[in-house]
Amino acid sequence: VAWSGADGKRPPSAPAHERSLLRPPCMATASPPLRPLTVLLCNPPYCMSFAIKTSRVVYRPRPIHVTLFGQQCYVMGAVAFLVYTPALMESPTNMFLISGVLTGGFGFAIGFNLSRGDRTTAKRLCLVQAVVWIFGWGIATPAFQLMGILSRGAAVLGWGGAGILIGLVFGSEYSFGIFYCGMTLTFTVAAIVLSAYPETTAMAGFMAFHSANLLLKRLDAIALANRIIAKDADAYEVLWRAKCAAPGATESFKALGEAWAEVMGVAVDELKEQPAAFRTVEALFNACDRLNELFTLKLLAICEAHGGVFHRANVKGEERALQKVYRSYKGNFRRLTDLNRCGLCFDSFDQMAACLRAIGAHPDIVVLSMDERKMRFNEAYDATLSSGYRDINITVRINTNWTRMQGLAGILCEVQLHDAGYYHRKSTGGGHQAYVEHRNMLAR
Repeated sequence: VAWSGADGKRPPSAPAHERSLLRPPCMATASPPLRPLTVLLCNPPYCMSFAIKTSRVVYRPRPIHVTLFGQQCYVMGAVAFLVYTPALMESPTNMFLISGVLTGGFGFAIGFNLSRGDRTTAKRLCLVQAVVWIFGWGIATPAFQLMGILSRGAAVLGWGGAGILIGLVFGSEYSFGIFYCGMTLTFTVAAIVLSAYPETTAMAGFMAFHSANLLLKRLDAIALANRIIAKDADAYEVLWRAKCAAPGATESFKALGEAWAEVMGVAVDELKEQPAAFRTVEALFNACDRLNELFTLKLLAICEAHGGVFHRANVKGEERALQKVYRSYKGNFRRLTDLNRCGLCFDSFDQMAACLRAIGAHPDIVVLSMDERKMRFNEAYDATLSSGYRDINITVRINTNWTRMQGLAGILCEVQLHDAGYYHRKSTGGGHQAYVEHRNMLAR
């Protein structure tokens, strides 16, 4: 077995007195396996382009991976070399041709860096490529009429292509619109400027048709996603009304609200990001692997002491974690605060309130200040924000001598407090699967 330690040895696990609390089948005793860099950054199923967001445009997920985007860059580079190099040999000072050859070089360089998982360098190269297009095609070509009557069209393509690249780098969450609308607009303007030049006109028509087709599919997928989730939202609403109508519900909800207020009163106001000490996503995953046993045992003891059912979880899988990074967090992996997570399930809200207070008062647990929307057992909460589901969600840190010595005390973990009825519906009634399908269709 390969362990997480850099020297191949088994990493330090939770202290012995904590491990003595272990009772199967609550959790596995083995330390986590190595998460190699190649698995996290170079395996196609887990890695998406920094630019093209994994958008749902059809009924099944079709992620655009680094390898695919890199292959496209290789193809672009090869085509650019084949087209522009022979002409540049005849006119070595032509800025239009020089820009074309540079496009080929940058295409290969971007593809190479994406294939090795270096998105930062790939982004920088894209920005340099955008500058080359602006000055080579957008400015020099029309200024010196390097392409004759086609110079104005080349200028439009230079500025438009540069704008698309810059947009994909800095606004990847809008990549669907940036890429398809940008391409359509660029070629349409080029066709107009060139007085319906056949090639640009045909390309503009093709991009307009293709973009409209994908947009309609995307809108259809979003409508389907909303229909999927609406059915479960209705079931959750019925469940909520039943909870509110139960005897003693008013007192129970009041006690739960007071417990939430007490815990938030002592919670620390910190930035909800993982520590900057973790320079790579691999380092963060390895640290979370080491922490997970102690985190689980701490919350298990509190949960069972208050009559709850504990639902442990392994450290979040790389695939879903990196989906969130590039779909929602703009590439900032430190915003992954739920790599370590667990669920605490209760039959009554009184039990939940007592457990919440115990978590807030535990000497080894630091609770972070949370948005009020994370306390969803509240009549004022808009349940449509969570597709009808209600629970309590808090972010915590495990602060012990051991975690401080190991550099793990700053890692943020997620604790979910569930009502048994809601959890049963989510687990057995298809609620969670519907949520996953809905989330994927909307690329969240």
